[in-house]
Formats: sequence, structure tokens, C-alpha cells
Amino acid sequence: MRVSGTAAVIACLGVLGVSACSHGQSCSVTDYGGAGAGDFTTPQQALRSVLATHPKWLSGHAWVEAEHAAHGVTYRSGNDSIEVVKTSGGGWIVGGVTACQ
Repeated sequence: MRVSGTAAVIACLGVLGVSACSHGQSCSVTDYGGAGAGDFTTPQQALRSVLATHPKWLSGHAWVEAEHAAHGVTYRSGNDSIEVVKTSGGGWIVGGVTACQ
């Protein structure tokens, strides 16, 4: 089941798209590959869990829901993005984070 869950996360991230940084920026990309923290009740809780860790370069404010699909949500703040994915059990996990300097 873990393999199919990971495949679903990867497929979902492909549908949502992974943000790229502007030309000349340095980026930090973390792909959680289905092993993200959580199994949160809402996608917003998963977003807050990432922001609470204060990752290097990641914007701490002005996050908006940029894309919403049946099995995933992408939040953006400038060039930074956080992808949150719905699990087969109905919870939400962090799928990936892109932070640009």
C-alpha cells in the first residue's frame, strides 16, 4: 500500500505542478514522496505544520491557495510553494516544498 500511496503523491504533484524559482534565484526543494509529516484533518493544518518548522528561505507570511484539485492543494507565497496531498485514508500530508532565496 505504501508504494501506491507514493505513486499517488507523485502523480498528484505532477497534476498540480511544482513551482520553479525565478531566473537567478537559489532554491531548496524538498520532496516528501508520501512520507510527509502528518495525516492532518485539513490541508491548512498540513501547511501550518511546515511553516511552524521555519525552513530556510521559506516565506513566513502571505500564503494563498493557488491550486486545488480533488487530491491536492498547492499554496504559494511569491515563488515559494507547498504541495499538500490527500491520502487514501482521507487525511492530508505534505507532498513537497519549494523555497526560493
